[in-house]
Amino acid sequence: MILYLTKETFERYHLKTPQEMQNELPKKIAENILEKESGDSLQEWGGKLFYFDRRKCLQLIHFSSLLTIVLVDFKVSDLPNLGDVVAHYLFKIYEDDVQMKRALEYYYAVHPALAFSYLKNRKISSKLNFKQRTMLEDGYLLEDYIWDGILHTVELNQYLCDSEVVVERVDGEKKYYSSKEFFATKMKEQFL
Repeated sequence: MILYLTKETFERYHLKTPQEMQNELPKKIAENILEKESGDSLQEWGGKLFYFDRRKCLQLIHFSSLLTIVLVDFKVSDLPNLGDVVAHYLFKIYEDDVQMKRALEYYYAVHPALAFSYLKNRKISSKLNFKQRTMLEDGYLLEDYIWDGILHTVELNQYLCDSEVVVERVDGEKKYYSSKEFFATKMKEQFL
């Protein structure tokens, strides 16, 4: 899995590209991931930092399906667990879909590591900015998911995945999906 992040996000999380890494083993792993998975939109995610109540939040968007996941109060110390956190939310979003859970298990068995690079894809960059301004209301949407003093991030992410519409052209005909449906379709096609 490759996570392409904005320059600001890279700086705030003190991340390094493989070329900047000193330790040889993580450097080789990251280079290998970037070489093998770059260009495969099923393996690529874009990410952008935003703030809610002065806390760092990370908005992630899947390249091909536009599936969006928001990680709230995501600190620098949480970075080593980023792949696990994304997997946690994906399994929660698809908890009622047995086939999708199997596809996710296979996906993570085949692609267990995560590499970072700078976001250069303008379409994804503009989608991240647009979603932050509109769907996330610059973070104010998160207030709607606070009940009894607890921010319910699973429900927030389920809402985000259900509300994005993706259009696919098949034989000149348009088909409409939610990003959740589209991601599941693509994952099942490749990993089942």
